[in-house]
Amino acid sequence: MLILADSKSRACAILVTAGALSGCYELDPSTVAQTPTPAICESIAVARVGNSDASTLQIGLDELKERHLFSAKDLSSIAAGTAYIGMSEAALVCLASGSIYGVNVTTTRYGTSKQYLLYDGEYVKRVYVYTTDGIVDGIQN
Repeated sequence: MLILADSKSRACAILVTAGALSGCYELDPSTVAQTPTPAICESIAVARVGNSDASTLQIGLDELKERHLFSAKDLSSIAAGTAYIGMSEAALVCLASGSIYGVNVTTTRYGTSKQYLLYDGEYVKRVYVYTTDGIVDGIQN
């Protein structure tokens, strides 16, 4: 049972209940290096939505930077919660932790394209993000 004590906990409970997150993780500087990347991305998403835990956000971003998984521009977008044309698909998935409710995949002889079905941060409207061969090439909101 999750006890709600602050806006971060409320955001976490809402996202877990909706099936958007598998769990909520506290990021600690002494153990973050052992934390799986998807858990770090989920923690960043909860910190962003909950508007309460700047330290979790910064610890997560610092660890992603240390792992050299994303460009500086991708990291800035993950922190801000906004996608951009040219962003890596991996960064989009990290950015959208808790917001993806579907992915449509099309494979042709020319490559693979995907349509990510996302909720905006407030679950008010839908956003569609398109990728081709691992790069964001379209955003519809």
